[in-house]
Parts: sequence; structure tokens; C-alpha cells
Amino acid sequence: MLASANWQQWSKFGDVYVQLDTDDQLETTLNAGYDDTWHLSVGSQYQATDKLLWNLGVAYDSSAVSDSNRSWALPMQDAWRLGTGLTYALDQQTDLNFSYALVWMGDMPVSQTRARPESDPAQVSGNFDNAWIQAISSSMTWRF
Repeated sequence: MLASANWQQWSKFGDVYVQLDTDDQLETTLNAGYDDTWHLSVGSQYQATDKLLWNLGVAYDSSAVSDSNRSWALPMQDAWRLGTGLTYALDQQTDLNFSYALVWMGDMPVSQTRARPESDPAQVSGNFDNAWIQAISSSMTWRF
């Protein structure tokens, strides 16, 4: 059995320093409104044969943004991850790794108000319905 618990300081990542090279040397720090997050996961490994190892796990990540701070550029929400993978040992120094992961984030409403050049605010609203991401990856591990 495998398990992990982590905390990420997204609030520091959300402070973006901006400097414009103009005659006035405008500089400021923008706050994206990110919150700190936590992550919990459990998993297991099963040695099917001398050469084949099967990995399986589930994880939960809290959201770095509240509904009111969610943006179209980086839509985030609480996420559940399910993953599985195989490691095949070619020899004592070389492994081939194959994995699949599903990240499910559910429904994510987004509503943003932005000032346009003529200072007339523009509202853009919508919803990501049943949002999910899939990832397939492969790698090779070589020990020397």
C-alpha cells in the first residue's frame, strides 16, 4: 500500500509581478486569488510476475480557486484522480513504464468581468459541464 498527503502553497503562485517598460516604468503585483491546497492519495502495487508490476491509485486535490475567482484561462476545481499503470522490467537496469490517468473535476461555473478599453465592463459567463482530463504516458527507466 502507498499513501501521500501534501500541501501546496498556491497563494504564493497567484502573486504575479508585472512591469511595463514605458517612460513611467509602471510596475505592480496582480493577485490571481489562488488559495493554498491539499492533496490526499492512496495506491497499491502488485507484482504480477518477476518482470511485471501493476500500479493502481486514487487521489483527491482541493481547488486552488473559489468559484468567484475561477478564470477561463485556468479553470480549476476540486479534482479526483484515478490512475493505473504497468512497469515491465526488460533487464536489471531497464524498465518500461506505461500509465493511464483520469482526472474528474465535475461542473465548474465561470463568471468573469473585465474592463474593456472604453472602461465599459464586459461580463463573460458559462459552465464547464462534467469536466475531465485523460492522460496516457510512457517512459523508460535506466539505472546505471
